Amino acid sequence: MTRLPLPQLLQIGALAVLWLQLLAWGPLPWAGAIALPVLLTLQLLPRRLSPTLLRLLTLGMLVLWASGMPWGDPGQWLRQLGCLLWIMAGLKLLEARDSGGWRSAALVLLFGLGVASSLSQSLGASLLQGLSTVLCVGSLLAVEANQQPLGGLIRRSLQISLLSLPLVVAALLLLPRLPAVWSLPGPGTGTTGLSESLRPGELASLVQNEGLAARVRFRSSPPPPEQRYWRVLVHQRFDGAGWELEEPPALLVNQPQPSGPSEQQWLVEPNGLNWRPWSGRGLPNQANLQLSSLGTLWSRKPLSSRESYGIGDLSEPPPWQQQPPSALDLAFPQGANPQLEALAQRWRQNNPSPEAIVSQARRWFISQGFRYTLEPGFLGGSAPLDRFLFKQRRGFCEHYAASFSALMRAAGVPARVVVGYQGGDWQTPAGAKPFLLIRNSDAHAWSEVWLPNRGWVEVDPTSWVVP
Repeated sequence: MTRLPLPQLLQIGALAVLWLQLLAWGPLPWAGAIALPVLLTLQLLPRRLSPTLLRLLTLGMLVLWASGMPWGDPGQWLRQLGCLLWIMAGLKLLEARDSGGWRSAALVLLFGLGVASSLSQSLGASLLQGLSTVLCVGSLLAVEANQQPLGGLIRRSLQISLLSLPLVVAALLLLPRLPAVWSLPGPGTGTTGLSESLRPGELASLVQNEGLAARVRFRSSPPPPEQRYWRVLVHQRFDGAGWELEEPPALLVNQPQPSGPSEQQWLVEPNGLNWRPWSGRGLPNQANLQLSSLGTLWSRKPLSSRESYGIGDLSEPPPWQQQPPSALDLAFPQGANPQLEALAQRWRQNNPSPEAIVSQARRWFISQGFRYTLEPGFLGGSAPLDRFLFKQRRGFCEHYAASFSALMRAAGVPARVVVGYQGGDWQTPAGAKPFLLIRNSDAHAWSEVWLPNRGWVEVDPTSWVVP
C-alpha cells in the first residue's frame, strides 16, 4: 500500500474520531453509521478510484441517505442534514488529490463538526469533537507547511486551538444566550414550559428552555426532592388525542386567609397565564389569588410581570383534594383508541379496586420497554395514544401522563392531567437566604386519580420509566 499524504492521513483520523463520537453519543442515523466506515476504508486502497467509480459511489451514498430520511418528520431533518454533511466530507476527502482538494475536504469536515457539536454537547462528545478539530486543523497546516513532522503539526494545531479559548470563554460570559435555530417555534417542535392545551401526538421533538420560571423561599426546611411537585394547570377535558382545560374554573367559596406567617414565598416570572404555581397545600396571602376545586391557584389577571406572593397554613388539609369527581373526570370518547380501551377493560375485569388497577398499570408500563426521549417523533392523526402505547413506546412526560390518565378513565377510574413543575435547583447564595430555583425546563406533566377514602392522589407515570 502506498504511503498516504499527511494532510489526508490527518483528515482520515479526524473523520474516524467524528464517527466514533456520533456512534457513542449520537445522533447518527443508520445511513451515516454504514456510510462513514465504508468511506474510511476506501481511503486506504492502494489505488485511487476512477472518476466514474467516484460518481457511482456518490450516487449510491445519496440513495442510501435518502432511504433513511424521515420525510414526514420535520423534527428529524436537522440531524439527517447533518448526516448528509458528514457523508459529503468523506466523499470529498476520497476525491481530493492535491492541496486544493484537501483544503475543501477540511472545510466540509469542519462544517460537519459544527453540526455535530450543536446536536451532541455532553462532556465525552465535546472531548472527541475537540480531538477531531485538532486533527482537521493539523491537516490544513500540513497543506501549507510541507515536510513538517507530525508532532510539530499537532503541537501547532493545539496552540491555535488554545489561542481561541479566551475568546470562546469571553463570548460565553458576555454575550446573551440566543436560542438555537432549530429550537424556534415551528411545525412539530415545542419548548419546555406551560401550555393551556396538552397534545403530545403533535410534537415530534421538545427543546429544553432553560429560562427562569420562579424562585421559592421556605420559612422552614424545603420539601424533599420527591415531593417537589408544583401544580399550575389541571386538564379535565379529553377528546381522544389531547387534554384541555375546562373553563371558567370553579372557585372555592368563602376562601379563608392564612392566620400565620407565610411558609413559602414565591417570586414568579411572567408567563401570560392566569394560574400561579404552588404546592397544592396551604392558603395564598393575596386576595387576588383564589383556590379552585381542582387545586389550582387562579388570578383574574394574567401574569404579565414579575409577581410575588406567599403561601401559609400548610398544615391545613387541602379542600380540593376531597372534592368528588364530576362526570367530566370520567368522560372518555369511545373508539378513539381501541387498543387502549381493550387493555383498560381487561384491567377493570381482573382487578377488584381502583388501587389494584393503578398497580396493574404501573407493572405494565415498567415491563413494556418504554423509553424517555425529547424526540419521539409524530404519533399520527388517528388513535395517537394507541400508537404511543403499543408501537412507538418512547416519549416525554406529556405522553405518559396523557396515556395513563386515558387508560384510567377507560378502566372506570376518574383521572385528569396536571401540568406544572417538578424539582428545582437549591441555591445557597452568599449572604442571602437559600431558595429553590425553578426553570422552564423543570416543566412537567403528571396524573391524578380519584381513590375512595383517599380523594385525589398524585400518580407520576413518567417516574416508572425514568425513576
